[in-house]
Amino acid sequence: MGPDPAPLLPPWSLFVFPNAIRQIGVAELACNWLQCHENTGDPTHSAYLHGHYFKFLLEQEGKLDERAGDETTHTLYGRMKLEEGIESLWVNGTEYGMEKGLNYLKSLGAAEDHRSRHSTVIFPFYTQTGGPNRPRQEYQIRVPIDDTNTYHINYGCYIAPPEIPLEEQETIPWYQVPLYHDDGRPMLDFVLAQDAHAWISQGPITDRTKEHLGRTDVPIAFMRRQFEEQMAIVEDGGEPMNVFRDPATMPDLIHGGKWDMKDSAVIGIRRGVSNFRTAYHKGYGIDDADRYGPAMPQIIDMMRRIEELGNSPTPGD
Repeated sequence: MGPDPAPLLPPWSLFVFPNAIRQIGVAELACNWLQCHENTGDPTHSAYLHGHYFKFLLEQEGKLDERAGDETTHTLYGRMKLEEGIESLWVNGTEYGMEKGLNYLKSLGAAEDHRSRHSTVIFPFYTQTGGPNRPRQEYQIRVPIDDTNTYHINYGCYIAPPEIPLEEQETIPWYQVPLYHDDGRPMLDFVLAQDAHAWISQGPITDRTKEHLGRTDVPIAFMRRQFEEQMAIVEDGGEPMNVFRDPATMPDLIHGGKWDMKDSAVIGIRRGVSNFRTAYHKGYGIDDADRYGPAMPQIIDMMRRIEELGNSPTPGD
């Protein structure tokens, strides 16, 4: 699409990180791509959709103790805590898109006054989940097929520290992300499926003339303005954000967010188990679409080795 010559392919970080395992999940969604993408503009949805609602679903199936017995690791408990003490949402433009998050106040119930950061948005239709130094990171890519259908790609990247060398993959395996049971009931017991059905349930194209944006929609309003600004640039004959043409100025790696490449925490991988996405080897891979991926045995082994590395004594101990 667009005029010749074709622009360069940018080296977005998850495509080029060394010492990593990758797998790609795909699904066709019967809805407009933008209502998938706008979901990422509301960080508070995580507390309710992936927290309270996830807990409700597991309780209804009698599987809460089986699936979420460990309140320190399972995703639903951490996500429910996200709502405690929210004062407002914040959003900033970046060189490549936007970043957003939540402001918390101790006076409203938070443990302390602080600001959290949610996933990064890479213009026009990428969301990068997982922050710097996380062993499991992902691009969610919402490609419009037409006005009422979306080709959704979750590109999983699982990164090991240099002490755990990984065998290079000759090809990246892919898999279909199932969203419905054989009897037609929606699948809802993993995070991406919960998101997908929130998007699909709005209908083929949601009627935005009937909406009333509120305090938690600040990033969504920002996103829409950014699209309008970039479309105006194209209409005036210019090039929108994230079009790269000069090989001489292209770096070896581009992060979508404001990450300092000089900071070792960005590219270094934390050791041990910190949340469910570092604990697939303990059974928590079932809570992600990743569970269907053909590379899961290797990913599980990698996470086990990362935990063992974190528990091993440092030289001199």
